[in-house]
Amino acid sequence: MTASRHLAFLAFLLLLCTSVRAQNVTPPSAFLPHALGETFTPHYMLVDYYQLVAQESPRVMLEQYGTTNEDRPLLLAYVSTPENLARLEQIRENNLRRAGLLEGTTVPALDDIAIVWLSYSVHGNEAAGSEASMGVLYDLADRIMPRPASGSRTWSY
Repeated sequence: MTASRHLAFLAFLLLLCTSVRAQNVTPPSAFLPHALGETFTPHYMLVDYYQLVAQESPRVMLEQYGTTNEDRPLLLAYVSTPENLARLEQIRENNLRRAGLLEGTTVPALDDIAIVWLSYSVHGNEAAGSEASMGVLYDLADRIMPRPASGSRTWSY
């Protein structure tokens, strides 16, 4: 191999390593000035962390659905594959049809998509839920979730 080919190969490896690293999500411990759960995390830091994870991961989408009485944003975080995030409304409507709450026929291709609702800290002075939510968001956003084999309902991590 010539020197120019070696250099090109090394540049390619560097680019590959950089792009792989860019897909990683910042853990709460690297973002917060304290260990996760060690002390109360102010709401603005919680929001900032959620926004950071949504920027870093194509698997996370944020939606602000309201504000608190102190004008703080209330957020909903969707975590899924980029393909599912692009068709959230179709998935929601299909789920409503399956439950008999919306007329029409279901879309079989959407029938096996699980929907899980995790709600944290409905009261602002209860810190455990919001603290835990950052760790759960990190675990879900950073993990590569392979699809189970055809016919299998078992996920492997």
